[in-house]
Amino acid sequence: MNTLEDVKKIMQRSFYETAAEMQKVEDLSKIKEGARIAELRFAEGLQELEKLKLSKDDRRHFKLLREAYLDIIKSVQYIQKGNHVMANRYSLQSGEKAFRYAQARMRLSE
Repeated sequence: MNTLEDVKKIMQRSFYETAAEMQKVEDLSKIKEGARIAELRFAEGLQELEKLKLSKDDRRHFKLLREAYLDIIKSVQYIQKGNHVMANRYSLQSGEKAFRYAQARMRLSE
């Protein structure tokens, strides 16, 4: 049985670190390649999360986390297409859902 610690490790590695790397890309000629790599990392992270065997309590609000990953994947897909307006929209939605998931988990642990 996995725990929320496993969720945190996967999120740190696949979500937060990848997003931080994407923000550091300054050369526009490299942004599409970076987005392609980020898409793969986000998708791998989502797959890892979905494979976890979590208790019913630990699975609460997991839908928000899944949606956060799906939105960030859409965001980097739009970056690859050059549609930065839609990329920004999905990126903001992803961040909001990840934040809501974290808030919900904090309330449950109180």
